[in-house]
Amino acid sequence: MAETDDRYAYSRLTDTWYRVFDYDHVEGDKIIANSKEEVAREDVPQEWLERIDERPLQAETDSQ
Repeated sequence: MAETDDRYAYSRLTDTWYRVFDYDHVEGDKIIANSKEEVAREDVPQEWLERIDERPLQAETDSQ
């Protein structure tokens, strides 16, 4: 069942922030966005910036 509370998501693959306003829960905190819009990082509430890992995917693969 889709939820409609606004939340924010970060794509580590594309280095893009989104405001997600319609989504389905997959497992744990993971979601599948049904409706989203790209937003600037400075428009993301501080609480979301603190919760989400912004390290690029490249950083993980370089250390292996």
